[in-house]
Amino acid sequence: IQRVFLPIDTSSIPLNATILSVTLNFNARYESGLSSTVVHLIQTTQATTSSRVDADFDLVTFTSGGSVATPDATLTAKSILGNATSLGWIVLAGTSKLGVIATADLDNLDPDPGTDHFATLTSPELVVVYSVPGGSYGFFM
Repeated sequence: IQRVFLPIDTSSIPLNATILSVTLNFNARYESGLSSTVVHLIQTTQATTSSRVDADFDLVTFTSGGSVATPDATLTAKSILGNATSLGWIVLAGTSKLGVIATADLDNLDPDPGTDHFATLTSPELVVVYSVPGGSYGFFM
């Protein structure tokens, strides 16, 4: 079971913004020879965003905020389009505590040897589309 914690500075999003969409872009790869899985955007609740400790491991929600399949060991660009639940995870003028987990972890299943071993997630980028009163829109990356 592996969990990726992605605290992202969203302090440039104004307090009066309404979040319209959330997309997490990243590169993903499986360990060689292992089968594919689906990875999910989740919310995390670690105490601090500047470092992680062992106690953070269980500080995740097991609610999918959107998902995408990662098919094989090839490093592949992926995007998770956030669902309605994930819109509420964006902290206006603060830090959004997000993460990524595999389906087996989301469903709290014992891992099957040789499967569902999410290995690498690199170059994460969060794109948030929001509106503010007056109808203007913003983007955050």
